[in-house]
Parts: sequence; C-alpha cells; structure tokens
Amino acid sequence: MGHIVRLVVGDWQRLAKGTWKFDINHVEVKYDVVVKENETYDALVEMVREKFRILPLEPVSLTYDFPDWIKIPGDYTTPPVDIAEDGDVELLMAVRMDFVNLAMCVAHGNEAVGRYRMVRREEFGLTGDGTEVVPPKPIPWRGMM
Repeated sequence: MGHIVRLVVGDWQRLAKGTWKFDINHVEVKYDVVVKENETYDALVEMVREKFRILPLEPVSLTYDFPDWIKIPGDYTTPPVDIAEDGDVELLMAVRMDFVNLAMCVAHGNEAVGRYRMVRREEFGLTGDGTEVVPPKPIPWRGMM
C-alpha cells in the first residue's frame, strides 16, 4: 500500500546555536508522490528526479525532520534524518504513518547538496580536507596575572 508524501525543495541551514532549519524554496513547485512502504531508495530517487526534472548526474539529497511539536524545546535540535538507503526509506514510511504531514526535504544541485554535506561533516568532526575539527580547549590560567 502506498502513502502520499510531500516533496519540498530547499536548503538546510545550521544556525549558530546548533539548531537546524529547512529554508523552503517557495519558487519551486511542491509535489505529492505515492511512496510504497517497501519502496527502494533508487526508485524513490528516480521519482524525485522525474518530478523536478533533475539530470541523472546532478546530486540529490533526500532528508526529513520531525515536526516542531515533537522536538524538545531548547537551543539544540537534532540534525535532519538522511535518506541514503532502502532501510532509511522504510524508516521514513514508518514515521510517516504517525505524522501524516511529514514532508521529504529535497536539495539538488552541486551547490546545495555540497553545502549540506559540508555542514554535516563539520558536525561530525571532519572538514573538507579530511582533518578533524577539534574545538579549542579553554586555557584556565588566561587572564590570571
């Protein structure tokens, strides 16, 4: 059985306090697609490419985020959930059963997908050249003279 899933194009932004926000591109059309519970990742990507007329070599990033009312209020929000394999599609559909307004966030193009992946890598402690991001250690004696 299939369920209707809304496809929304935009860019993920990671704000200063560790909060994530999806900026919807209101110029792009939003589509509803029927996704089966056992849909494969490749079939889902193909659906997205057909709807938005994305070229085969153009990178695509599929993600989703939980509704605001289910998140814990505070300065930090969890990062978006990446859809990168068949198991992720199954998880999306399981979550979608409980949250009917759950939308799939689509980023496409070298710039948008590259920016999102860079921000995610930095969050996990890696930069573009593969070096680790280590926060500076506080120097407790600084300012004590």
